[in-house]
Amino acid sequence: MGPPILAEPSLKSWAALAALIFVFVLLQSHRRWNHRLRGRRLPPGPKGLPIIGNALDFIRLENQWAVFKDWCSQHGDLVYLRVASQHIVIIGSSRLATELLEKRSSNTSDRPVSPVLPLVGNDAAFSAMRYGQTWREHRRAFWQVFHPRAIQEYRDVQQVYLRRFLHKLLTSPEDLEEHVRYMFAATMMKILYDIDTQDNNNELIAKVHEAMSCSMDIVTGRHPIDFCPWLQYLPSWIPGAGFQHALAKCKAAVTYVKEVPYALTKAASDQGSASSCTISVLLSRAEDDPDMAAKANYEEIVKNVGLVAFEGEMTCRLAIRRSNADAELSRRFRYSQSFLRSAHLLTEGRYSTQSFSALMSLFLAMSLYPEVQRKAQAELDAVIGTARLPDFNDRESLPYVNAVIKELLRWHVILPLGLPHRTVEDDEGDGYFIPAGTIILPNTW
Repeated sequence: MGPPILAEPSLKSWAALAALIFVFVLLQSHRRWNHRLRGRRLPPGPKGLPIIGNALDFIRLENQWAVFKDWCSQHGDLVYLRVASQHIVIIGSSRLATELLEKRSSNTSDRPVSPVLPLVGNDAAFSAMRYGQTWREHRRAFWQVFHPRAIQEYRDVQQVYLRRFLHKLLTSPEDLEEHVRYMFAATMMKILYDIDTQDNNNELIAKVHEAMSCSMDIVTGRHPIDFCPWLQYLPSWIPGAGFQHALAKCKAAVTYVKEVPYALTKAASDQGSASSCTISVLLSRAEDDPDMAAKANYEEIVKNVGLVAFEGEMTCRLAIRRSNADAELSRRFRYSQSFLRSAHLLTEGRYSTQSFSALMSLFLAMSLYPEVQRKAQAELDAVIGTARLPDFNDRESLPYVNAVIKELLRWHVILPLGLPHRTVEDDEGDGYFIPAGTIILPNTW
């Protein structure tokens, strides 16, 4: 007799084997998940659908911060959502935000990965950089020239461009948005690179506006690459891939802002004619520190510091967009010399990191509440008089104006949602389980 003839596996046999493997993997995954939970529960939250979870809730959301606040009122200070396989937790209290994001920052300082940012050249942004050695090197360089004491050295530059801003606003108040944008960009161009830009039409200023505007439009929108990262590899000539042209144009503008001013300052530094601007200071420190100079990527870090310093322009434009959303309120803007003086003090104050964004909100608030403007004006007249503008030394003598500034920042929050964080390892908050890889959204509104 010959050897037995083995029948080829049938389709049913393969299907049964696949089902067995699937059940085994599912059981193993369930076992590992229960081991990670250790008896804890996920935070409460709105009920999602099978597979897609709360994806439809996010797609339909407008004014997310208001909806998130309602969810926190219903479910508690920690609200859990799931979009497909992505875990998301919303923080609704300062207590939990401090506990998770500050006290446990080593586990929650990571950021969600954005496939769009590298495509527009903004992957050096601290707000989106993954937590690690690269982030620490960038933060160290940035802190050296922008820590609180260092910022005081830039007051003279601020005053020069603030007075230019006031003059421009008195001359053409209808161009308020352009003047605010010029003031921020020109001030930073001088502080960073010692490049003086006289007007809004300067090529460098125009490139800054272009780079930050296109970055904001792409990054803050629902770009298809965020949902389907493989789309970034499509050639631009394929129908439906026209977004590749917009990405390339934006990256060219961002690269110009990053490279051209730096090259001018570097050339002046090499010739010994550079002043003590922040970029030249960083370059000189690299020369004095052999270990720092040995880093092949240090110049790239310095370039990125310059680019990141311009990111406030994106915040400024967000505030402008929000302020201009209501046409009726926009028409109520009125300009007066007393109001300009209040704006001058706001921008010079210790809230300078937010003041450019808050400036548009200030114009809106004073037009809506003229009685507050009159009280602030009365205090300015009593303390300073009418012969000069306020300066930094007057701040402690103007309690009402200081109170107006603080209330403005509370009333019209510049960014109602904090920057998203991401957990590196499993964590917990208020006894609830927070899985590794969870996106944490602090709702500051």
